[in-house]
Amino acid sequence: MMATPLDPIRHRQTLVGAFPDYAHARQQQHAILGFGEIALAAADYPLALMKHADTGRVNIVALYGLSTSSKLYIAGARWHATYSPQNSLRYPFFSNDAGTLGLAIDERSELIGVSDGHRVFDDAGIPTQYTRQIANTLRELRRDFEAMQELVSALTRLHLVKPMSVVLHTGDGSESRLEGLYSVSDQALSALADADVVKLHRKGYLQAVSVVMASLVQINRLQQLHNAQSGPQIRDVELLLRER
Repeated sequence: MMATPLDPIRHRQTLVGAFPDYAHARQQQHAILGFGEIALAAADYPLALMKHADTGRVNIVALYGLSTSSKLYIAGARWHATYSPQNSLRYPFFSNDAGTLGLAIDERSELIGVSDGHRVFDDAGIPTQYTRQIANTLRELRRDFEAMQELVSALTRLHLVKPMSVVLHTGDGSESRLEGLYSVSDQALSALADADVVKLHRKGYLQAVSVVMASLVQINRLQQLHNAQSGPQIRDVELLLRER
């Protein structure tokens, strides 16, 4: 998704429609989570680890569907979950150091160009209170992302992160797989030295890991949502973690 650095000349008259509007999330199969979102997101979504296609970084993500084309929590512009990840809520804004207040904006968004919305700049080209609030939110989200990536780095150093396949068995007897995901190995976690376990616990990582692992039961919710919305019906979902 392309975003243009926020500019007081280019975007002087820009209006942004009211939040929340989740229609853009139809393009998202998942959302990257900040460290502080892990427990909140686990109430609704299966959480997994995934390598970012552009940066190569491994992030913790909330899964929105069981294929690249299905986003099961959205109907129209409404979101059907108790928690909405911040990475979906910040749209149409992005972090970009080249833009005013470190922001960029997706000019193709349906939220842009509305007749009644929030002004991004005032008549003097100064960011409005609305824009400053967005910038503060994204700065906090960036710090939370960095905390999440510190957790992932610790897990990776301890060789706890293993590839995971999601195998979908449909009612017509066919089978498909969702690849490119990772999770934490309970077997590897159980084999950790006591000193490493203590370090994870004191950083708050052990609790976060337990939540990520337990959240995989939400795969069953994705199955139920899929079967209620479309076909072919998924008869069974199997999670395969490759230990080696």
